[in-house]
Amino acid sequence: MLELQDLYSKFSNISFKNRLKPSCNALSTPPSPFLGKINTSNLAPLSADTVSFTGKGQLQKIASSTAESLSAKASEAANEIFDNASKGMNHRAYGVYRELIPIAGEVNRQAKKLQNSFEITMCIFDSLVDEGSKSCKKYKPLVKKTIRAKSPQSIAKKMSVKVAELQKKNNGYNVPVSEAFIKSELHDLLGARLILANGTRAETNSVVNRLIESIESGHGPKVKFIKNYGAGHKYLTASKSDALELASYKAYGHYPEVISKKKTSGYTATHIIIDVGNGVDAEIQILGRGVEKVKEIDDICYKGLQGKALSGMPDVSKALKAVSRDPELKREFDKYITSAYELARTEWDKMPDEELVKQKFPKIDTDIFPSCLDFNNIAALLEEKSLKKHK
Repeated sequence: MLELQDLYSKFSNISFKNRLKPSCNALSTPPSPFLGKINTSNLAPLSADTVSFTGKGQLQKIASSTAESLSAKASEAANEIFDNASKGMNHRAYGVYRELIPIAGEVNRQAKKLQNSFEITMCIFDSLVDEGSKSCKKYKPLVKKTIRAKSPQSIAKKMSVKVAELQKKNNGYNVPVSEAFIKSELHDLLGARLILANGTRAETNSVVNRLIESIESGHGPKVKFIKNYGAGHKYLTASKSDALELASYKAYGHYPEVISKKKTSGYTATHIIIDVGNGVDAEIQILGRGVEKVKEIDDICYKGLQGKALSGMPDVSKALKAVSRDPELKREFDKYITSAYELARTEWDKMPDEELVKQKFPKIDTDIFPSCLDFNNIAALLEEKSLKKHK
């Protein structure tokens, strides 16, 4: 069966062939002193050209010409992709989703072109990560660092909801969408997650200090936003946020926008948005391992509350849709999620992985909600799906 990425590539190649300038101009700046000798000759920023995609007609032409060239099996796979997507969206958002697939694939391609450069930038944190070596007993503030590029499907789905909302506000008038528009709306086309060893503010300060040092050296990234989420247990201190702002201003003449607020779900983390070139932003997430455990389930619930179908979780999907329609139920469910984050932030963040896996989420009030929405039951479903996948 045709792979999803192959389909996106097929659409993108047809829609954008010969319309983007080839990349040129290898990186001219020397590598950061934190990284040692790194060969950057194969890295190059893309041109700033963007291509607008605004109407259904163009997509239909692309789909038609593509369908003719695909085999019957491939066409069947394409229809299956669209059918599966439709189950997780309302009609308006799904229509926009179909239109956005080609351009989402192109934005993903541009972001992945910059992924190597982003990974090199993230190397400044490598010496802070505990790799689990028994020979090295020196304390380190991080236990894990992961990097990913946002998939074309994820880009299209997230943007389809935004565009559908704009169209609704504008009495159904079509909203022009271009690569530049998508890149201005999504600040996590590339992402890195840094997991703290014990979730302390001192550990967060160590990470931010390393970022400040790289900026002051002349080789650090341009910081665009500092997002400090949480209530009384925020990871980033105000003084360290000020220091990062000042370093960014001295280096680039620009003060990052600081967003400090409490999420209704109780989510606690520090997100730092940086500019990686060609209009592409990358998000650095700093959080503890306990909060990461809750976030995995919270992300699933968020999708369900947005009306998206959850694969292999029909009861959870149905229950979350019901919650989303009732403001009082939504407030109560937010309180439940907040209790999980509170437990994670105050207790779980300090635990090593072997202890963390034994911990149970708070139990949900079954007098108000069906038991399928209990985080422990959702976690069990995820584990079951994972075991089936790896068999």
